[in-house]
Amino acid sequence: IPSPNNRRRTGTHQECLVPNPHVSDFSVHNFVGQIIGIALRTKNPIVLNMPPLIWKLLVGQHIDREDLRASDYEMVEQHDALLREEETEEGAEYMGAPTASGGSPYTERNNIKMLERARLDELSNCVKAMRQGIATICPLRLLSLFSWNELEYLVCSSADIDVQELRGLTRYKNGFSEKHPSVVLLWRVLEGFSQQERVLFLRFVSGRARLSTNFVLTIKPLEGCKRSKGRP
Repeated sequence: IPSPNNRRRTGTHQECLVPNPHVSDFSVHNFVGQIIGIALRTKNPIVLNMPPLIWKLLVGQHIDREDLRASDYEMVEQHDALLREEETEEGAEYMGAPTASGGSPYTERNNIKMLERARLDELSNCVKAMRQGIATICPLRLLSLFSWNELEYLVCSSADIDVQELRGLTRYKNGFSEKHPSVVLLWRVLEGFSQQERVLFLRFVSGRARLSTNFVLTIKPLEGCKRSKGRP
């Protein structure tokens, strides 16, 4: 489902999705884990935009409030505002001193910690099911070899399509080469494309949205076209 930042268009990583912690059947998360495992084993990247929090939980990396902020900016900001308010109230510097809200700053801090821990625990249970799905395709011990951003790259590759990288993955057939007028024009046009337009081009020619190390783009003349005219 869309992350809170995605739904509210606040904070960072607004394009991201997170596991739905309210589903009764965790087999959905298990299936997503299997898809991740297949992407790892086949080296065919998938488009799976998730915040750093989820990738860190997958590899067992330490997480903190900043990771939660990257998923739910509004909630963490509200908690920060409450803490700042408590710190400025008369007597708040003394642990247990009464505040305007009738509680104590110590209690407020504990409540906020418990709320944020509950949110993380919800997501941790979902990620546990995802890891179980990955384990049916790849050994889980492999995940500990990577940092969270390395795992994200292995599963999703880079979201940006670099024209020079694409050229390095291109092969030419039937008399075509990089110096052919049509090919020169193609690369010139792609250089001028936006990232969104490059994604559309890649989807048109390959059915995928991201590059991978085992991807090969083959350029050759169309059947029935005369190469002397310089057209593919």
